[in-house]
Amino acid sequence: MVLLFYTDGLDEARNAADEPFGLARVKSLLVATRSAGQAIETLTSAVEAHYGDIEPFDDLALIALWRR
Repeated sequence: MVLLFYTDGLDEARNAADEPFGLARVKSLLVATRSAGQAIETLTSAVEAHYGDIEPFDDLALIALWRR
């Protein structure tokens, strides 16, 4: 089980089409993670891919805690 703390720069990240990254996407990505480190890497990579070529408009901070 992962406990995730994050700033709004994650779920409110918008791509070139002005589509938000969204909480549903965050949840779906977390389901497949097996560690706190993997959760951070997966989410960071996914949000960077979501931005594409545009500059992020907000900061992004993530803290993940894993319970076995």
